Amino acid sequence: KYKDVLRCEDNLDGKEPSEIASRFEMSAFGSHDKGDAAARVWREKVSRYLAYAVDGGILNSQLTLRDILIFIQQNKGSEQNDLLKLRRIIEYLLYFRMPEADFEHRDLHSVVNKILTSTGYTYNERVMRILIESGYVRTELAAENANIYAKFLIDIITRNGLLSLKSAICRQIIAHQAECKATGNWDDSMKTAYKQIVKPMVGLYQSPIPHIATLAAAALINLCSGNNKEVKQVIYLDGGATAAMQYLESRDEQLLQITLKMLSLLLSSGIFDPKKAETLVEKIIEILKGPGIPGTKHSDRVNTGLCNILAILAKDEDNKNLILYYEEGVTVDIAMKYITTHRTRSTEITDELECKALMLIKQICVKERDLKQKLCEPLQSHILHKIKSNHSELSKKINLYRNYYKVLNMLIDSPELPINYQPIQKYLEGDKKHHHDESVRTRANNILRKMEKIAIM
Repeated sequence: KYKDVLRCEDNLDGKEPSEIASRFEMSAFGSHDKGDAAARVWREKVSRYLAYAVDGGILNSQLTLRDILIFIQQNKGSEQNDLLKLRRIIEYLLYFRMPEADFEHRDLHSVVNKILTSTGYTYNERVMRILIESGYVRTELAAENANIYAKFLIDIITRNGLLSLKSAICRQIIAHQAECKATGNWDDSMKTAYKQIVKPMVGLYQSPIPHIATLAAAALINLCSGNNKEVKQVIYLDGGATAAMQYLESRDEQLLQITLKMLSLLLSSGIFDPKKAETLVEKIIEILKGPGIPGTKHSDRVNTGLCNILAILAKDEDNKNLILYYEEGVTVDIAMKYITTHRTRSTEITDELECKALMLIKQICVKERDLKQKLCEPLQSHILHKIKSNHSELSKKINLYRNYYKVLNMLIDSPELPINYQPIQKYLEGDKKHHHDESVRTRANNILRKMEKIAIM
């Protein structure tokens, strides 16, 4: 039937690729094949192959579907005929088709409307994933109606399966929120749209599939940008906190790490139930002690999150006492180990771990004279050594440097402690006048003033 397809005598030189493909399809099938089930299946297979070919299947990274989408988004004001051809190509590659019906070209708005109001349709899930993750669906839909975009996302999130699309939605939210944060350009209509998907996203966070739960948590954290207490409230009340407490027992390191960030956000907003907080203290300390399997340990990122949560919890007096006396002060021993352990190679994450451990120790030491007395010598020795031995490089690590001065400031508040600041007096004087970070200048000045007041200079 199709043996003469490739013997086309028409002159195809200079023709558009889409026109050549259309002529080939007409030669192969013709109008008499409309409604033929076998022909319909074959056409869909051809579309899927072409989608694979366009998305790096032939030219690898030199030509992908994302390249075409970026071109469309960046050239909306150019000649509409060219964009129309590209959009028709996208429609064909997506190949949205109703049940028992032949393919028809539909724009994205029509496709989404059919998805929201119909059943039994099919489309190329790989192409839809790229359309979502690249932001193409958002820019095409939200420009006219952000509410429709929100409904589309909710429809996918709440359906069974579609894991690749759910992952794409999470990644797009993360990328878009990061873009808004970087540019400072927050779209009010998108804020409203995103509020609608918080509750379904909490449901997605409760997924038994670790990588889906991890992505959902990351998306929720990004939706809390700008200290959005309303979003945090929805997360907490609709099961986010309960799921987070359960995931503390997860053996998936990434899920555990993102869950700790989620808990930090909820705790810092002041909406956490005090009864849950007490249970949380014990769980966090048990995790901080390590996996309990010889030769294994949690990553520095996980331990950083654990120290951060305990530092937040320790602001409450009852929680602080529980942390301080749990298993004879094991938390203090672990935190001091993270602070004073010599590292042959310092990285951003090891510096962050030391920062959070310093915050935790500082918070626990509030009103604890005996503990300050016990920790004064090792803390002072470590901090003074770090400042003296590597001041120029250390002063660039603002968070770590700032926390050193916070701890020194805390120690100097207790005149009875045996403290000798003279070895770093010149650094304090220099930082007071010249350090580029105002908070460092302020803390250096405070320490110097207190040194003068108690006459230890």
